[in-house]
Amino acid sequence: MTTGLFPTAFDGDTPPTPSGKKLPLCREVKWDFEKKTPIFENGNPVVVEGSAAVEVWVWHAIQAERYRYEHESWRYGCELNRLRGRSYQKGTVEAEAKRYVTEALLVSPYITAAEVTEMDLEGDVLRFAVRFEDIYGEGGTVRV
Repeated sequence: MTTGLFPTAFDGDTPPTPSGKKLPLCREVKWDFEKKTPIFENGNPVVVEGSAAVEVWVWHAIQAERYRYEHESWRYGCELNRLRGRSYQKGTVEAEAKRYVTEALLVSPYITAAEVTEMDLEGDVLRFAVRFEDIYGEGGTVRV
């Protein structure tokens, strides 16, 4: 059983983090965000690297419920489920959701900045976009 945030390490050249620590190249299985499924070619998962891999990690980190699964680090995941069933005002829900998402992403050494740029709360459905910057100098936007 792994105790680290990233259970699989890959060799590769990456730029140093702001702290100067060199990280392995970020690699993930390519993900179809619309269908919420991994992408396969010829029966094998397609692997993406760099910023594309960080984007997949961002999406998964937001979707994963923090503290729920023993096999995942308690630093991994998001606490958005804490907002379910609460009778908070819209402004409070939005502020807490932004904080939860930002905290969930900034635990990654591959992410240097994260900001929720759009938020829409209709009834009990929360949709948002988060913009992130990574150590590869690219970053991206993920919509949830």
